[in-house]
Amino acid sequence: MIKGKIQEKFSLEFKMVDQKGKIINIECSGKGKIRDNCYVMTGIIIDITEKTNQNELLRISEKNYRRALEGSQEIMFYIYLRNNCITLNGKISKLLDFQQKNEYNFTMEEWITYIVEEDRDKYKRAYFDFVSNKKMYFNIEYRVKNFSDKYVWLKVRGKRILEEDGEYIYGSMNDDTDRKEKELKIYYMSNYDEVTDIPNRRYFVQRSTEILRESIKDRKKFAIIFIDIDNFKFVNDTYGHAIGDEVLKKFCKKLKYVLEENCLLARFGGDEFVVAVHHMENNKQIIGILDKILEEFNLPLDINGKEIYNTVSMGVSIAKVKEDNIQTLLKKADIAIYTSKTGGKNRCCLFNEALSKRLDRELSLNRCIRKAVKNEEVYFLFQPKYWTKNNKIQGFECLARWKSEVLGIVFPMEFIPLAETSGFIIHIGKYLMEDAFKKCNKLIELFSNNIKIAINLSQVQIRDEGLVYFIEYMIKKYGISPNNIEFEVTESIIMKSVDKNIQVLEKLKSLGVSIALDDFGTGYSSLNYLKILPIDTVKIDKSFIKDIGKDFKDEFIIEKIIELAHLLDLEVVAEGVETEQQLKYLIGINCDIIQGYYFSKPLEFEKVINLDKEK
Repeated sequence: MIKGKIQEKFSLEFKMVDQKGKIINIECSGKGKIRDNCYVMTGIIIDITEKTNQNELLRISEKNYRRALEGSQEIMFYIYLRNNCITLNGKISKLLDFQQKNEYNFTMEEWITYIVEEDRDKYKRAYFDFVSNKKMYFNIEYRVKNFSDKYVWLKVRGKRILEEDGEYIYGSMNDDTDRKEKELKIYYMSNYDEVTDIPNRRYFVQRSTEILRESIKDRKKFAIIFIDIDNFKFVNDTYGHAIGDEVLKKFCKKLKYVLEENCLLARFGGDEFVVAVHHMENNKQIIGILDKILEEFNLPLDINGKEIYNTVSMGVSIAKVKEDNIQTLLKKADIAIYTSKTGGKNRCCLFNEALSKRLDRELSLNRCIRKAVKNEEVYFLFQPKYWTKNNKIQGFECLARWKSEVLGIVFPMEFIPLAETSGFIIHIGKYLMEDAFKKCNKLIELFSNNIKIAINLSQVQIRDEGLVYFIEYMIKKYGISPNNIEFEVTESIIMKSVDKNIQVLEKLKSLGVSIALDDFGTGYSSLNYLKILPIDTVKIDKSFIKDIGKDFKDEFIIEKIIELAHLLDLEVVAEGVETEQQLKYLIGINCDIIQGYYFSKPLEFEKVINLDKEK
């Protein structure tokens, strides 16, 4: 109502104070008309306090919402499902380097072009699944590429809302690049090898387990190939670890070139690699891959202009039964590669049950030999040696034997190499040596003051820094004359490190013991060093003795060895003498000492003390 004017309708809002002093909002509306020359107003008065408060709250809420949107880093969007169009607010401009606008509209086909190509199929599948299956919530992560060619990870969350004009997805996007890159870095560090950028053991076991399951389901062949770079330690020691890393990188690159698509390659550590070959039709295809690998690595690697040759040894296991799992296949391949390496390297070996039994045997030996000394299962047998001039006993060679409570009789050719490899030969050697020294005085008492006991030394024992001190201590402990002790060393052992081993032998000689060169004639470069080796005796190997009377060449060699040894003032022992013909021949060419089954096989000490003093 306007002062001074007559209106038919009016509306008015004002405030009042009720009896309690509370302010209320009043809305007064109605109409006016002239009646009986008077202006009469009729209408209604309504308390609109609650409505006013709700409007105020809504205004404040909208204001706060706008502030929240402006302060948030998230990009708001909605997708109208009827026409597959997406609308995004202006914050997307900063993320993708768009021209600044308040709002952007794209068709779904247009929006997908901004998604990184590798992620497009994932987005399409997720969107189709959401729409077709009438899902309520839409959640996905994918990458988009901005105009600066930078990848940006978007984390998208939305909800299906039904409006009057159709269905929408309302939601938000936020830049998740920092978190996602850290997550991917952690994933990479957990699953990939830092040097070669190929999967590591953890990833391989997990993924190959899935592949094996798929191959069995599809009734296809599956195999594990263990690959070891031959002599890789030599590369690191010679050229340094930086070149070694380059070799590993080039090795992987070359290997990937040879391998087919259905091969998963991983590095297990050091110079060990493993390949899962899956979905093969037959074993012939697997063999074909192995042949290609061997052929490829017979060629050199070019590392900074240097040609470096690194062949490979491989072990293969092929899944045959459903019970096979990745761990058992890896174990079988490991058994096979061990055989491949010990057989000369640059070769491939396929797992079979015979290999498994051999490994089980080695494991049993390794386990039992550590208890052998404690259980007094290892001992010396004594094989007598006789002077040819009078048939009297010159001495005894101590020969190690092992009678295991678990395994029974174990021959030296089986347990000695194992003990050397494990280093346990040091412990066994000291135990047996002390036992021999204990019995030495008894042998002297029974036979002669000049009798000698001969003890074999292995390569590992010679390298032991404490060997000379231990022998010196034992000689003093048991009051033995060094003249009664002889140590036998094969020429092949000496030749592995000539200068160092000669020094050790000279230290032993300084104690007063004598040194015998065992298996003479089977090594190499012997004659070049014979004059400087600190030895007293030469033992002719039995491989020459066995053909006496059959091969004149062997007889000629034996004669010349004896002649040369005598010129160098060395005694000569012929071992492996088994026949009277051999004995007579050796006596005829002035061999000094005879050892072999013709006189006696190796004997237990109880039988030695009852042995006749003369043959």
